Amino acid sequence: MQRRKSKAASASPTLRDKVAGALRQAIVDGDYSPGDPLGEIELARRFRVSRGPVREAMIQLENEFLVRSYPNRGSFVYQLSQGEFDEILDLRIRLEPLAMEHARANATAENLVPLKSALQELEQQADSSDSHEIAEKDFKFHLALWELSGRPMLQDLLVHITRPMFVFFRINWNKYRRAGLGFEHVPHSHQLIVDYVEGNTNLSAQECFLQSLHGGALQLEGAQVPPVPTTVTP
Repeated sequence: MQRRKSKAASASPTLRDKVAGALRQAIVDGDYSPGDPLGEIELARRFRVSRGPVREAMIQLENEFLVRSYPNRGSFVYQLSQGEFDEILDLRIRLEPLAMEHARANATAENLVPLKSALQELEQQADSSDSHEIAEKDFKFHLALWELSGRPMLQDLLVHITRPMFVFFRINWNKYRRAGLGFEHVPHSHQLIVDYVEGNTNLSAQECFLQSLHGGALQLEGAQVPPVPTTVTP
């Protein structure tokens, strides 16, 4: 009896992961739009599994900000409102330059390697049509920056605040592509951040970060990005 339980326990996560992977891809591909309801029964039929793995997969995707659940209402594809988007952006504008300042103070040739490697990976992925990979490489770059800051609490805050924004772009990637918009320019905008951390610019951290936002994808949704300061810190 104990062996059977052990086998079932080891098989369950695999089935959950398969369902989570299939549903994740369906959301990214646009089979389900932001705000669409996700019923357990319908999904169980679609993926030919019981409701248990579907329920577990939904919890996993909720942690990835792809699904949002409400008591007595059910689960839905994650939808980021304009107000939430602008609030995240406002918090990033205040917190990420602080991480950049700490990263610059901590920077050495050795600990800059992960940040530069992440930028290189992002450059290699910029022309790709794989929204998952591009979003993950972009997030990996910022995560390397936050880790370099040496401020764990600041890093945790930025991860929690920023993750939904990266998921938002990932879900809406196909919409941007259909509109003829790409993210080929994103690596160049991120180079501004690396330049600051390396001490290769006289611009402030906030000025570099705002320039990276203006040069990046955030402007595509009409978000309220403050104008880039014209003053240069001596």
